Amino acid sequence: MSWGLFQKPGTRELHVIPLEDLREHECGKGCWCRPAEDDEEPVVNRHNAMDGREAFERGERLLS
Repeated sequence: MSWGLFQKPGTRELHVIPLEDLREHECGKGCWCRPAEDDEEPVVNRHNAMDGREAFERGERLLS
């Protein structure tokens, strides 16, 4: 489970998008996953994975 960093064409917006997620993401704030601006770097938008990988990365879920 990995993440990619993409810049929206024609803008300064950066998007951290989960790669090989269950559903494809749009590189923009209008993505279905409702990306959130980073608290420290508002130009960075963090997308949410449909496969729940964030819970594994934070240690909230374990692999079965």
